[in-house]
Amino acid sequence: MILAEEVAGFDGRKLVFGGVFAVANRLQRLLDARLPELTARQWWTLVILDLFDQPPTLTQLAQAMDTSHQSVKGIVKHLEAGGFVELSADPKDARAQRVNPTAKVAQWSEATLGQQEAFMDAMFTSMSDAEAEALGEALMKVHAALGVLENQKGTNR
Repeated sequence: MILAEEVAGFDGRKLVFGGVFAVANRLQRLLDARLPELTARQWWTLVILDLFDQPPTLTQLAQAMDTSHQSVKGIVKHLEAGGFVELSADPKDARAQRVNPTAKVAQWSEATLGQQEAFMDAMFTSMSDAEAEALGEALMKVHAALGVLENQKGTNR
C-alpha cells in the first residue's frame, strides 16, 4: 500500500492525525533497525537527558519526555544495563532516583555522529528548511492543543 495514494482527498486534519501515527511508527522501526546498541526510544531518552544541566530525577525526565514515570523507568533500566546511565539516590529525597549519563553516551554519540547526520539529511531531503520549520511549528501547536485537552476536567478514560 502506498500511503500517499490511500489518503488522497483526506481532510487535512485527518491526514495530520493519521500521519503522525504513521510517521512515528516508521521512524521508530527504521531507527530500531539502524541504531547500534540502542532502540529509538532509548536514543530519544538520551537526547532529552542531555538537555538537563544536572542529572534529572526519573520523574523530571518523564515530564520532559511527555510520558509516564513507569515507561521512562523501563527505558532507563535498559540504558543502565547497557552502561549508558547510572541511577543514584537523590540526596534530598531518598525516594527519588537521579539519572546520570556515563562516558559511554559521549563515546556512542561521537562514534555515530556521521550516521545520525546522514539519517537526518535523508529524512528531510524532499523538504525545504522553511517547510521543516513550518512543520515543526505546526506540530508544537498540535502538542499544545493536546495538553489543553489532557488538562480539561471530566476527561473520559
